[in-house]
Amino acid sequence: MTFSIWHLLALVPITIGIVSVALTGNDRAIGRWAFLIRLFVLCAFGVALSFVLRQRDENVASMIMVLYVLAAWYLVPYWATERLRDMGVQRKYWAVLTNVPVIGWL
Repeated sequence: MTFSIWHLLALVPITIGIVSVALTGNDRAIGRWAFLIRLFVLCAFGVALSFVLRQRDENVASMIMVLYVLAAWYLVPYWATERLRDMGVQRKYWAVLTNVPVIGWL
């Protein structure tokens, strides 16, 4: 088995998640419903953005969607950190698991 640059691609969301959690400096906590509403709005925005970008140039649409995915990879662990505080979990780095491929959706 050979190692290629594509193997490192899985580390990109994990790295963004670590940066997001590290930058979470407040001690704010959010409840279950606030967390779900934020996730729903993020997903709804992505769906609306895909419909709008369907009519655009393919390269521009791809770049905008990449920026959306990067923003989502940053926001979800940030919000998960606040949700973990509401649940009483002291170690905020558990939120990084939301960006780990395959494990995050569990």
